[in-house]
Amino acid sequence: MKLTIVAERPMKLTDIRIDGDTQSRQAINEEVVELYARNMSEGDKFPPIIVFFDGSEYWLSEGFHRYHAVRKNCKEEILTSIVNGTRRDAAWYAMAANNTHGLRMSVSDRRRCIMRCLKDEEWSKKPDREIARHCDASHPTVAKMRNELNRSEEHT
Repeated sequence: MKLTIVAERPMKLTDIRIDGDTQSRQAINEEVVELYARNMSEGDKFPPIIVFFDGSEYWLSEGFHRYHAVRKNCKEEILTSIVNGTRRDAAWYAMAANNTHGLRMSVSDRRRCIMRCLKDEEWSKKPDREIARHCDASHPTVAKMRNELNRSEEHT
């Protein structure tokens, strides 16, 4: 997904929504938050987080660990790249945000992303290969999970 950044500026943490199910991981890694917070307090510079602006809300999509590290350091603002888009756009982007950088997704994180795609009315229509590429997984893994999900739905 190619992003068009419309602005880059410091934003107050309180203006950024983190409660919209845009976090693709199962949980925040507190050790990473601790490391980032320490590095930030020692002067290390981090890239901006990415938020999607839907016209009224700013939805955090990439940078949850950086966001929490800034909070841990009792700071009020964080450098932010702003993209126009919906909460769903933010969630979709978040699933692929760490495919090439940052804290890599665990196997369970990737499985969570795949399952989220397969259970979504719109995203489930995407081919297995596209979901696999987006979630940094193998095509056979997505196909297997889709088949398992379809079988479990047949029995309910």
